[in-house]
Amino acid sequence: MTDDDSDIWNGGFVGINYSLIRKGESLNTVYGLKRAGAGTWSTNEAKEAARYGKKPGDKKYVDRNNDGKIDYENDGFMLGNLFPDFEMSLSNTFTYKNFDLTLDIQGKCGNKAINLSRITCEQRNWYQNGLTAQLNYWTPENQNTMIERPRTVIGENPQDIQIDDDLIENASYIRFKNLMIGYTVPSSFANRLRLKNLRLYANVENFLLITGYSGYDPEVSNMVGQGVEFFGYPKPMNFNFGLNVTF
Repeated sequence: MTDDDSDIWNGGFVGINYSLIRKGESLNTVYGLKRAGAGTWSTNEAKEAARYGKKPGDKKYVDRNNDGKIDYENDGFMLGNLFPDFEMSLSNTFTYKNFDLTLDIQGKCGNKAINLSRITCEQRNWYQNGLTAQLNYWTPENQNTMIERPRTVIGENPQDIQIDDDLIENASYIRFKNLMIGYTVPSSFANRLRLKNLRLYANVENFLLITGYSGYDPEVSNMVGQGVEFFGYPKPMNFNFGLNVTF
């Protein structure tokens, strides 16, 4: 901490801080704005939106201190933590006669992840590929949506590039990391081949992921920071087959 116990920002994106160290709070606490109401200004709120320099269809944030403006540092909230409450793992091998089965399960619970990919792919900031979710963008006929109106005029007030609770997701998960099935050939048959032992096996890695996270992988950590996804790659599912031979 600093001498005056002020906040220490330890994570940011295009100049916007999202993770801080604050006295009395856990390390890597997620900080950001909260969306108000349906998340966007409605046509019935045009006058109120104008007070904030916004129009119907723009993002609507909670004015925490009710000063008539949205100030990221003064209107933000603690929105969770990038560290999990607990981690778990289970690894066991079961055997039956000449067969063996090994299962490896791993998971985390209680951690948040910031899905920054959605800023560009869903909210249509800059020029990127889009997600199908963006088809639910705001229109006068579709106002109950978190996705703001598209811009069609050059120079019009741009979309808000802010870290808010819509981008911060529950990243708890259970991952089935490995499943291996093996069969050890009876020694009588192996001896005929002049072998002491012969085992055949097949395994699959990352074959099942249980999570509510909308991105590719809730176990994210890249150049932007731990627990933050910005066009990350998913873990591949791998299939392997092999032999264990003892001469």
